[in-house]
Amino acid sequence: MGDGDELERLRAENARLQRMVDVLMERAEQEQGGRGGDYALFETAAVLEETVKARTAELVEANRRLMDEIARRRSAEDELQRAKARAERASANKSSFLTAVSHDLQQPLTAARLLLQAIADSAADDEVLDLAASGQATLETMESLLGSLIDIAKLDSGVVRPQPGHFRLDALLHRLGAEYRLQAESADLTCRVRCPPATAHSDPVLVERVVRNLLGNAVRYTRRGGILLAARRRRTGWQVSVHDTGPGIPQAEQQRIFRGFYQLRQAGVADGQGLGLGLTIVRMIAELLGTNVSLRSLPGRGSSFHITLPAGDPAQVALTPLAPQTAGTGGDLSGQDILVVENDQAVCLGLATLLRQWGARVHSHTAPVETPSPPPSVALIDYHLDSPGDDGLRYAMRLRRRHPAVRTFIITSERGEWLKRQCTDLEVGLLHKPLDTARLRARLAADRP
Repeated sequence: MGDGDELERLRAENARLQRMVDVLMERAEQEQGGRGGDYALFETAAVLEETVKARTAELVEANRRLMDEIARRRSAEDELQRAKARAERASANKSSFLTAVSHDLQQPLTAARLLLQAIADSAADDEVLDLAASGQATLETMESLLGSLIDIAKLDSGVVRPQPGHFRLDALLHRLGAEYRLQAESADLTCRVRCPPATAHSDPVLVERVVRNLLGNAVRYTRRGGILLAARRRRTGWQVSVHDTGPGIPQAEQQRIFRGFYQLRQAGVADGQGLGLGLTIVRMIAELLGTNVSLRSLPGRGSSFHITLPAGDPAQVALTPLAPQTAGTGGDLSGQDILVVENDQAVCLGLATLLRQWGARVHSHTAPVETPSPPPSVALIDYHLDSPGDDGLRYAMRLRRRHPAVRTFIITSERGEWLKRQCTDLEVGLLHKPLDTARLRARLAADRP
């Protein structure tokens, strides 16, 4: 019996006893009127007195238990309120931790990546090149692990909220296929995309993260053959699939691989390259999007992962196309004047050094410069500036008002959809930390005047 049922029972007992007292009093009054003798009156009063005493004792006990129950429930409610306050403080601390990790811990990773790339670009010795490449690979692993932990923490704390919209699914898949084709070819694999013109209605950012994780796993675990990224029309929408010719997954393992920190040991695959969170992130994002992930796999025959997305309306697709994120090496930056405003000194130094090696004339500052001279052709601006009440986007707008021709890019570890929308509305490029140096060079070299 629950607490509420017990409380209701006590209240009913209290009411029953009160009714009995009322009935006895009424009976005594009736008997007193019908029996004229003093003895009869005395006898009735004595019986009534004993009955009233007994019933009053029961009533007092019922009231005591009722008050005890009310006090206990109040104590429980107070404890629930205290527990809720503790949970809210923990959630706030978690959000603060995520903010610190997203910015402060990624700053030195960005600086190290830029400096290692500068060393690799200027090195003439094969041994130095090998060491730089090894350092870059280590940093990429660290960034991947850190990114997975941040993603899990954000998804688990409810920070991530889907922003559904109509978007070109075929454009997204072809872009990702072109990007992962380079990784596949470096491992002697093929990577093909098969997708007719398609419009989906979902959050394109979260869909991209799902497909990236699935493609990354496919490239990692496949040793021969290749990967196919495909989309097929279904009655309920579009089914997006990632097929590989890898070793396959035993039936007993097919549910376990979606658990956090679970890694399937595969022959020929190096250990220690992840935390076993990739498919956990895929499952959690799919649940946010209102869909699920299905898997078909046979040992020795490869694996296929599928998610289904609602069909979209081509007429409602945003006019702004998905920005290409070419993974190529880019071109020469000779002749470009590039302004760098980055409040972290190590990142500022690394970025300026790398840009100079690519042929650009660089003017670097750790604080906003209101009247840069000469006017730059490109500005790379950190979103988080040390100036109170100011940020990189506001500074970019002031710079553009003075020099309308300057191409501006915001550099940040902030990955909120709100910032992406602001940059799109203001026609400002967005580059995320840790910076991918090949992608940075390609973006700067594109659409040069």
